[in-house]
Amino acid sequence: MKEELGEKWEGRDVALWHRGKTLAWLKILTFDRIGVVHRISDVLVSHDVNQRFGYFTAFDKNGKYVSLVELPPNVDVVELVNELKKVDDVLDVEYELREGFCFQNNEFPLYILGERAVIFRAEMISELFGMISATFPQAEGFMNLCGMKSGVRVAQIIEGMIEVEPSKRLKLLEEIVPFVGWGRCEVVFESHGSEGKGEESFSLAIITHDSFLTSCIESHHPVCVYLGGFYTGYVSYVLGRRVYARETMCMAKGDPYC
Repeated sequence: MKEELGEKWEGRDVALWHRGKTLAWLKILTFDRIGVVHRISDVLVSHDVNQRFGYFTAFDKNGKYVSLVELPPNVDVVELVNELKKVDDVLDVEYELREGFCFQNNEFPLYILGERAVIFRAEMISELFGMISATFPQAEGFMNLCGMKSGVRVAQIIEGMIEVEPSKRLKLLEEIVPFVGWGRCEVVFESHGSEGKGEESFSLAIITHDSFLTSCIESHHPVCVYLGGFYTGYVSYVLGRRVYARETMCMAKGDPYC
């Protein structure tokens, strides 16, 4: 298929499959128990169903297995689904047929951290923020505030998911930022003990590599205003005190990281 798409797709990971195949998205809700994915795969293999993509997610005591499969001509998807529903530890099965080819490599609708999400090209986001900066007064403050609200919301979601001390929740940014495709970050947190008012004194640096906001941009000043706002909101909520992030280096102006 890559050959059919032309030279511009060379070297890229493309989630496309040939025309003429019947594809089906399977979303299988299960108990989170050892061997359930193996038993699901056994059923698919017994019908010569080819899995092109799949992943398993566990939450509470349950799990969800999502797979894009290629159906042979002699396989009836309804009969296959009914057989999957009889597998031990399977709670329910949903499916959606696709004819021709499929661009997706994830289920629809897409959820990240339990909330509805959409995907935009990094270049489009950079262009959008650039147009906002050029058009609206106090645009940087607006983008920073949007980032802060997003950071607070993510911190609230993480708090509800994982009970760990604040310093470890800060380190979770190293997992969250690449997970949503914003870049790769390193959190350097150092406590200096309590101040006179009883508050902890600390230093915090967040080093971000390959920020999505610096895609195809050259600038004389830092451009990751939204990301700085996100860090501000996230860190302020986790620590329970007002903290402000200031971008001192930025890849858009030639620095090695942001």
